[in-house]
Amino acid sequence: MNSDQNKLHAYDYKIRYRAIDEHSFEIDFYQCGMKRLCEEQGAAGLFPGVCRIDYLISHYIGCGFCRTKTLGDGDEVCNCRYSTHGHCSWPLEEGLTEKK
Repeated sequence: MNSDQNKLHAYDYKIRYRAIDEHSFEIDFYQCGMKRLCEEQGAAGLFPGVCRIDYLISHYIGCGFCRTKTLGDGDEVCNCRYSTHGHCSWPLEEGLTEKK
């Protein structure tokens, strides 16, 4: 399943989804509506912090999550991998600057 580039609203998300197995999948984000809106409103400084919320959500809903790139950090893609049988740590005492 992929986003249809020709029908996306300016604040929509352009993604590519890939099933890995029955418990894991990957989503690559190539366009982020929230990032675009923040940039237009002069609030680009909210990123990459907004991207880190994915770790918080994954931690509290009890799924695995990892990523090595984000649009908010200036990368060309957010490369997210989720697993229903995993764990995502949220060690605030270690800080979030090393995470993407």
